[in-house]
Amino acid sequence: MMKNSIAKIFCTGIVVMILLLSSCKKEDTVPATVHNMDEVINTNPEFSMFAYAVKKANLDIFTKGGGPFTFFIPDNNAFSEIGLKTTADIDKLDPLFLALLTTYHFQGTKRTFYEIPEGPNATMSTQTGVVQYGTRNVKSDKAYINGIELLDKGTQTSNGLYYNVGEVIQPPYFSSALVMMEALGNYSLMLQAIAKTSTTTSFTTTPSTVFAIPNSVMLANGYDSTAIANITGAAATVLTNTLRYHVIPQRIFKSDFKPGSVLTRYSSNSVVIEGAVGSFTIKGKNNASGVPVGNGIATGSGVFYAISQMLKP
Repeated sequence: MMKNSIAKIFCTGIVVMILLLSSCKKEDTVPATVHNMDEVINTNPEFSMFAYAVKKANLDIFTKGGGPFTFFIPDNNAFSEIGLKTTADIDKLDPLFLALLTTYHFQGTKRTFYEIPEGPNATMSTQTGVVQYGTRNVKSDKAYINGIELLDKGTQTSNGLYYNVGEVIQPPYFSSALVMMEALGNYSLMLQAIAKTSTTTSFTTTPSTVFAIPNSVMLANGYDSTAIANITGAAATVLTNTLRYHVIPQRIFKSDFKPGSVLTRYSSNSVVIEGAVGSFTIKGKNNASGVPVGNGIATGSGVFYAISQMLKP
């Protein structure tokens, strides 16, 4: 009996020693170094414009900070697409505008890919409390912020994680599509037409997805400033209906379009959405073909799209 007890104690001791040695070995192992976000953007040449924007706006307190944060990082090509081709272009931006644009790419929490809500239009918050809209498509296993696709499932950093995004995510700078059109300056004829027909609320009521008609398209359809000012009767009714036909009473980013008919604010008349994610067109009842849908920009009341043809009910 004594021999058996000693044997048990000896065996138990060996097991305990092995466990202790094993745990010591794990503790002695140095974990792989994970860079913080500031090191990531400053050592990756394709993120140099974003890194410069962060530094210029004095926001490296976040990229260097303890976090955890979530970062959505556009590459240099994405900056170039919105006219910011060099650091000199960034230098010309209003400091407040730059800070708003840059912080719109931070969240003050660690959000994994599968924690992005399915949406569509599920609200999230940036580091500074500005709303973002998320959509995660379970079927395609893709996710979008304000309609812009995340190009990967996220990369771990020491202070959170980051995603590559294909475009600069622009915050809702403007309270409505009308204010945005005023700022852009190429939509004066559409704005004049909206004022003439008293259809302002159609474009400002939340939510509103607006397809904005540039001056060149208005002119091509016979609506110059004089014609709009003098319009009356049946012609004014046609213009009123046409304008309302360019507004969908929903917030729809490009990632959330689905093929089929969608009601507009013109007496429940519909436009037709065709195509697939990333290559949608929108077609009026009397358009010969669909009009390509570009990249939507969030406004305070919905989403703004520029289109190259007039939608005809």
